[in-house]
Amino acid sequence: MFPKSTFVTTFDKEVVSEKYPVDLTFDFPIPYTTCMEVTKGSEYLQKIKDALRSEEYQSYTFPTRPYIVKFAELKSLSHINSCFPDNKNFGNTLEKIVLQEFDIEHIKSLCKFYLKDLLSQWMYLQNQYS
Repeated sequence: MFPKSTFVTTFDKEVVSEKYPVDLTFDFPIPYTTCMEVTKGSEYLQKIKDALRSEEYQSYTFPTRPYIVKFAELKSLSHINSCFPDNKNFGNTLEKIVLQEFDIEHIKSLCKFYLKDLLSQWMYLQNQYS
């Protein structure tokens, strides 16, 4: 289909001239911008580390401590709503979803825990629809 002369016959570097610096923008709510002078994989990884240590990223992430942890032992999927005494609507909605999605039989014990920080987003969504 193609003439043999159109195929590459050597393994020379694709870009042989000097590479230009690359501007990187991390799209946090307050964007973090930096420049890679040397375009290597190790430099890129260093820029990612710098971005994760930046004030822009720190203001973007949720606080990680103190954790509020609750444990509950469930004998049945139909008791999930009891794990959310402060938000019965959310518990009932979650129970309906779980009962539709999971077909688990002969349950001896379901151990469940949650971190308040992780569920805060779920609670926000539930409050939007209740």
